[in-house]
Amino acid sequence: VIADPNNDNSFVTTTAQGNTAVIGVVYENGIANGAACRVAVSGVANVIANGTILRGQHCITSATAGAANAIGNPGAGTSIGVWLTAPSSGNTGKVLLK
Repeated sequence: VIADPNNDNSFVTTTAQGNTAVIGVVYENGIANGAACRVAVSGVANVIANGTILRGQHCITSATAGAANAIGNPGAGTSIGVWLTAPSSGNTGKVLLK
């Protein structure tokens, strides 16, 4: 998720791959944009994969809201962590957030 540019203390999902405004991963399922929730910013989090994921690649936002991509060499400010598992697209994997 990224910080909501229009509301204080809020987040929105993104469909921009490699968004530099990424702030973390929503810790709970089924949370609407702007709703109160917990956002993981460090540690190990479950993340839904979009596309081919290789262990050790960086985790970045994807063009699919609610899912993340993997990339070997991320652009500045786009990596939220490193994939610890290699889930298939649409499945959940573990990411070490940093």
